[in-house]
Amino acid sequence: MAAYILMGFLFTNNTNTALPMFGFGGVSISGCIWTAIKQCCSCITPDFCGCHSSAAKSQCTCIIFALFCFSLEESHGGAPSVVTTNGTEGVKRFESRIGESLNVSIIRIPCASPAPDCHPADCAEIYNNGYRTNGVYQIYPAGSYVPVNVYCDLTTDGGNWTVFQRRKDGFVNFRRNWTDYKNGFGFANTEYWLGLENMFLLSNKKTHQLRIDMEDFAGAKAYAKYAKFYISPYALNGEEDGYSLYISGFTDGGAGDSLSYHYGQKFSTYDRDQDAANNGNCASLYHGGYWYGACHTSNPNGLYLRGSTSLLGQGIVWSSYKGQLYSLKSFEMKMRPA
Repeated sequence: MAAYILMGFLFTNNTNTALPMFGFGGVSISGCIWTAIKQCCSCITPDFCGCHSSAAKSQCTCIIFALFCFSLEESHGGAPSVVTTNGTEGVKRFESRIGESLNVSIIRIPCASPAPDCHPADCAEIYNNGYRTNGVYQIYPAGSYVPVNVYCDLTTDGGNWTVFQRRKDGFVNFRRNWTDYKNGFGFANTEYWLGLENMFLLSNKKTHQLRIDMEDFAGAKAYAKYAKFYISPYALNGEEDGYSLYISGFTDGGAGDSLSYHYGQKFSTYDRDQDAANNGNCASLYHGGYWYGACHTSNPNGLYLRGSTSLLGQGIVWSSYKGQLYSLKSFEMKMRPA
């Protein structure tokens, strides 16, 4: 019987039980347990054994606040491993859309020997490894033992883009607290936020560009692009600095510039008010975490309101494109090395 330790539980092969304990286990694992998992995509594919174990591929199932069932193996050399996740019928969903299944393929970069190429820091390194298909990949912005699932745009405008914010259908609630915005939340194949700490680590390793793509409900698309993008570039600790936003070098792709107003602002959430407003909390008023001033000209993490609305500024807003009374259909913020 092979065993492995996950989140303080011992999971054993071919069993639906979990025994609380601590320690370290083996390489072939499966099991089921009812458990509260806050972020499915961050818990289902951790690189437990590094990329040098002898197994071939991975498969696991993980649902938020649900029955957690999985089997885990690791890739080594040759083709990349593919992790497939599926929503289990009838389980308790913490988020909305009870019973709806999720299907995702997550590509891990293989390595035949110890090398940094199998632990790419961002999607640009994945692109440089020869990958050209958009999709969910694993990156390691904080080091080789902390994998993060991310959507890589490897085709738009030359590729190399690490998507750190994605809205497309209202599936994920973006009215979140500080901890969620710091660490990340959501599902990389649908809607998600990569996490301020990950963005801080990536943006300060080298100069990055920022591209913001958006689409309205009539199918019209536009973008805005910035030549330089940093999160708290002068700070050793991004959180202590409020994960402040710095951008410059705007290029108009039809959307106009609705971000420069937020230059230098600290990030705010409903439970950590760091905006420039004298009265009220912008994150509470506009229902999302963001680099609010007093308050905003853009609100990409606001409510998903499906087009024209009477709720001024509360939707997914890019005011220079559609004004404050229109909530966009899709919105992506992405970064790449300059």
